[in-house]
Amino acid sequence: MDAAPATTQLEHAPIAQLSPARRRYHEIDGLRGWACMSVMLSHLFFGVFIKAEPPFIAPQWRYILMEPFLGGTLAVAVFFILSGDALSAPYWTRPSRTFLVRQTVKRYVRLTVPILGASTIVFVLIKAGLTFNHEAAPMLHVEDWLGNFLRGRFSIIDLLRFSGVTVYFQGPTERALLPFLWIMRLEMLGSMLLLVYLFADYQIRRRYAAIIFMLLVCLADDSMLTCFPIGMLCALARARGGFAWLQRQKLTEPIALIGFALALVIGTYCNRVWQGFLLPSIVAGGVVVTSVYASRTLIRFFSMPLSRWLGQISFPIFLLHFAVIVSFTSGVALLAHEHGLLSPPMMWLIVAASAALCIFISRLFLPVERFSGRAGNWTCDLMMRPEMPERSTLQSAT
Repeated sequence: MDAAPATTQLEHAPIAQLSPARRRYHEIDGLRGWACMSVMLSHLFFGVFIKAEPPFIAPQWRYILMEPFLGGTLAVAVFFILSGDALSAPYWTRPSRTFLVRQTVKRYVRLTVPILGASTIVFVLIKAGLTFNHEAAPMLHVEDWLGNFLRGRFSIIDLLRFSGVTVYFQGPTERALLPFLWIMRLEMLGSMLLLVYLFADYQIRRRYAAIIFMLLVCLADDSMLTCFPIGMLCALARARGGFAWLQRQKLTEPIALIGFALALVIGTYCNRVWQGFLLPSIVAGGVVVTSVYASRTLIRFFSMPLSRWLGQISFPIFLLHFAVIVSFTSGVALLAHEHGLLSPPMMWLIVAASAALCIFISRLFLPVERFSGRAGNWTCDLMMRPEMPERSTLQSAT
């Protein structure tokens, strides 16, 4: 077998030898937590109450100032980039085929168990008559959004079918027990795309070129799948010491802080101007994530205890805030309207109480998410052989 060129040998050298192992990157958890908070608050502010009378966000400049921090589409792009980073980072640090197989087997279980738990909560609320979104939607003038959820009857079969199958496909919104989980189709598809690439990584001579090509193909389709190769590149850059090098440069800090702020503003407003055009949110999401990784100030913020705690409950927040909106938020808004109390201060109070309730039940939901991780490991142990050849073994064999 001919010797590989020097550049190829370096590109495929064990990355753990090129960059020393480091602690858990808490800024990833913190950034994910704040992104999920942004999505939840975006649905409360701009979904439930945006058309309420009288307007609860006035004057207009307050709305303009709030919008960059409540950019739901930008937050979803960040969420996908972080998924691509978190899924590929262990492989770049310690290449292992066994790890990839386990991730492939675990991914479905890891996502489906919490989805089933959250869907069950919505199902129980429906059967108990505790969903009020249909009654509240005309009063809040959001019939095309809030009023379009949970149409028709739902059975146990619908619950199981949605949680295990339909959630990963583009089904009708009105028949979804958790309509906000439309992103799970892209999450699963992007995860599988990433894992397929990593399985082939050892046979690819130009790793960066292959990942960038995948990125450009997805970007040409204006698809959120673009975020997964961006996350892979971030994880690869970290493993090779790229972000550590950037943090040592004097100009990095101001550039990263300015880039982070501009990405929040420009990405969010472009999404409002060109609705349905995802490129601004994708690019802005990439700038947000890389700015955080390169800035010591942003790392400290997203690694502080509050940020890390939000990161721990981020997936439950994302899963459960729909149940809060269709039950508590809609019900309290309807009750306030019936008593003539639905004023702007009351709307702010309802938003704050809804957010607090979502955070509270998300904390209670953590055992379900932890169980999903154990269930994924049990599934792997059941399905996989005890030993599988690692990449190093495969390399010596060739």
